Amino acid sequence: MPENIFKHLKESGEKSGLPEAGAAPAESAVPPPELQKAKDVIGALTKAIKTSKLYPESNPIYQKFIEELSEKLNSYMEEHGNLKLRLTQFKLIYKDTEIYDNPDKLENIALKLFTDGVREITFHEGMEDIEILNFLDVLNANIDPEKTDDDMVTLLWEKNFQHITYFVIEETGEGDAKADTLTTRTPVQEFVKAQEMDAAQKKHLEKESGIPVTEEKIKGFSPEMPVFSVYTLTEEEIELLKKEKEAEENPSFTFKIIDILNEVLYMERDIKAFSDIVDTLEKALDLLISNADLVRASRLLKNLREIAEAKGKFSDEEVKRINRSIERAGDEIRVKEFGAMLGKNQTVDLNALTSYLSLLHKNSIAHMLELLEINNLNIRKHICDVMVEVAKDDIDIIGRKVNDKRWYIVRNIAYILGRLGKAKGVEYLKRTLKYDEPRVRLESIKSLMHISGDQAKDLLISVISDNDSQVRIQAVKGLASLNHKKAVQPLIEFIRQEGFKKLEFAEKKEFFEALGKLGANEVVPFLKNIYTKRPWFSRSAYEEFRICAIYGLGKTGTDDALSVLQGLKEKPGSKIENIRLRAITEIKNSMGRPASHS
Repeated sequence: MPENIFKHLKESGEKSGLPEAGAAPAESAVPPPELQKAKDVIGALTKAIKTSKLYPESNPIYQKFIEELSEKLNSYMEEHGNLKLRLTQFKLIYKDTEIYDNPDKLENIALKLFTDGVREITFHEGMEDIEILNFLDVLNANIDPEKTDDDMVTLLWEKNFQHITYFVIEETGEGDAKADTLTTRTPVQEFVKAQEMDAAQKKHLEKESGIPVTEEKIKGFSPEMPVFSVYTLTEEEIELLKKEKEAEENPSFTFKIIDILNEVLYMERDIKAFSDIVDTLEKALDLLISNADLVRASRLLKNLREIAEAKGKFSDEEVKRINRSIERAGDEIRVKEFGAMLGKNQTVDLNALTSYLSLLHKNSIAHMLELLEINNLNIRKHICDVMVEVAKDDIDIIGRKVNDKRWYIVRNIAYILGRLGKAKGVEYLKRTLKYDEPRVRLESIKSLMHISGDQAKDLLISVISDNDSQVRIQAVKGLASLNHKKAVQPLIEFIRQEGFKKLEFAEKKEFFEALGKLGANEVVPFLKNIYTKRPWFSRSAYEEFRICAIYGLGKTGTDDALSVLQGLKEKPGSKIENIRLRAITEIKNSMGRPASHS
């Protein structure tokens, strides 16, 4: 396990007062009220998970438990800040005190997190309701293995949490060791040609070989075959042979030969001999890749690139031969073999991986996309970063692949287009926004936010009417983040639609807050009207609209909105009154005024 993991866990232990190994567990130093609040959060989380399996999101019972979880988290964070939990296989630990343990392995929250490598998770202040819902989705998907094939870390990454962080380690099992012992080789007695051996000869040979030696003649022994006496080696000779064998098997020995061949290339001017040497280097590169030795493979490929780019030192024919070798390293067959190697070696040197792929020619990108099937997030990210660098001057190489039938490939293509940051990428993202899989559309929105520009912003407006809640929310957040004022009227029109009142409260809140931030004074009359208008639908939905209107007014940050909020009257201590007071404080803080309520 890497040293930085030990360091992190050691520091985490020191901060939380972990007892020394073997020491008797000390009484918790956490004040009982603080400990109880942490337990209350986990209790509410457990109930919310169970409830979410029984009831749809629109059910009042489900909403009650989600609200309770949100209140428990807020109550804890108001007094104690971020909530950090360590994980063991079956338990959640808060400041060295166990606060959760479930004997039912199928329902155990800690078990799946721990199994997928999560050793610590922290909930940060400012956590929003939508993040709570997303976190429940992740836990439910992992507790129920039929819902997903992805691991916990992948699911957490896909949700792109802003207020949840986690510490992960990757552990690898030992490969199958193939014993290569003398007992699996040809028996020594079949090489013994002497008809008789004395006791001393037998003893010496058996000591060397570890195999009983008989005095049988070779079966089918022909009189024409020469008869040899047994030749015994001294201890010094045996030791010398062992050292020579180890030296030849040592990778550094192999690379010394490669270095020599590289030097010969600079001297050889016969094209046939030159080509033969390159043939040998190609085979050496294949061998290094099959052995997952990416450090030496990168060095060899770099040497070939240097020759190809060494102007005036090599003939055109020699340079063409070298370039064919580099193209061969990135062709479909070799990239497929490279992917198979990565699938078996999940702990490769990531810097060497990046270096090797970066040295391939640009035409290898189409094949390189196949590597994104690797079930390792870290490796996939490095591959994407390489493609961003290689394709920076030719975005079409990546863009042409957006019609791939595999959603996970297209999602990564959308990610790469965003990191390229070019306006031309918007044309390709128009297509990915129409992809059936919501995760592709979510990644496309993030990429549009990264590209920015009026074309990207306008395209985001079209997504607020998507048929997926998460996609709509991400689009609305993107518009607010990019401060795209042209979205104000489309947002108002969407809110006025009949179907809007059927949306979940968390989504409604996102729409109103985005509207308040983008519209400022322009939307104050609309929000005030929403608040004061008589209900024309169910009372509970009407109450949600009034609360959302207050959230929207709070985000405007204007004097007009402040005046409206101060003029509203609600029952002291009620939920809506508390929200109104927080909105007033938010506006005053944005103006640099004292936060006292009126």
